[in-house]
Order: sequence, then C-alpha cells, then structure tokens
Amino acid sequence: MTHLRFAGPPPVEARDQARVPLWYPRRFNHACPPVTQARDCIDQFACRAHCVGLRLGADDRFDIHAPFGLDDIVTFRLTPDPALPNRATHEARAARQTALWPELTVVPWPDTPAATT
Repeated sequence: MTHLRFAGPPPVEARDQARVPLWYPRRFNHACPPVTQARDCIDQFACRAHCVGLRLGADDRFDIHAPFGLDDIVTFRLTPDPALPNRATHEARAARQTALWPELTVVPWPDTPAATT
C-alpha cells in the first residue's frame, strides 16, 4: 500500500461543525445559521473546494458530502461560495494557499450577492 507524504502536517483541518455557530460570530462578525448536522456548516464554507466532509460509515467506508462536487479539488481551483458574506475569508485563504501552491487558480469573489432560494 502506498502512503502519500506531505512536508509538515497534511493540509487538512478537522472541525467539530456542531460547535461552529458558537464561535463563528466573534471570529467573522456575522451570524452563522444554527446547524442540525455537520453538512449544514460544510455547505457554507467560504471556498467551494473546502466544502467537503467525510464520515466513516458503519461498513468502515467513507461517506463523502461534497455539495459542489470535487472538480475544484481535482483542477486545483479555489472558487468562492457566497452562501454567507465570507469574502475576506475566501481572499485570506486564497492568499495563504497560493503561497503554498502557486499553480492554484483563484476565482475572485463575485461582485453581486448569491441568489437565495
């Protein structure tokens, strides 16, 4: 079995999504809707490539939640998700990640708000 190795810690962050609404307003200066399951927060991350969650199923296989698919990950693209007003977060992450991966394509934050359904 082949193992991928990263220089330093792997570029993955684990979060307890159920607790996000408790600290989110202090950090980002706007409310985060309450959540009933982890995917509620995942659906609102600032960058679509980050909107991916894994859960280990009873059968020891991973269930993947990726509301925008995996295309941005595969094509090395950072596309904003304007579900919440997270422009500053998207831009900060884009700057940090392009410093690590200069070949990353960054799609700018849209000038108009996303349509709500």
